[in-house]
Amino acid sequence: MASSMSKRADRCAKLLNILQKKIGLVLIIGADGGLAGVISERDVIRAIYEHGNDALNMPTDAFIVRDVHTCKNEDRAVDIAKVMAERRIRHVPIFDDGYLAGMVSATDIVKHYASKA
Repeated sequence: MASSMSKRADRCAKLLNILQKKIGLVLIIGADGGLAGVISERDVIRAIYEHGNDALNMPTDAFIVRDVHTCKNEDRAVDIAKVMAERRIRHVPIFDDGYLAGMVSATDIVKHYASKA
């Protein structure tokens, strides 16, 4: 599951409140309405590891991942799974005509292939 935040200056502590609701990835929406980046549970853990408690008061801009791989509605599950494995990511946003259409998670991929077994 994913969530989005429009205020990129939000603090890590607020982000943790969102992530603790069983959300693994937060989309960061830029001022232009486009995808500015993402922050995952792993990114927050890395920030806390590197900066200790100070990370909780840092702006999320400090650890946004801006190189986001996205996919399209017509992309095949196998291709998305390969990208997830190669890039070691667990979520891929789906864009259709420039708009967010959904999110594919590693759990979605596992369920897809399990239902075919």
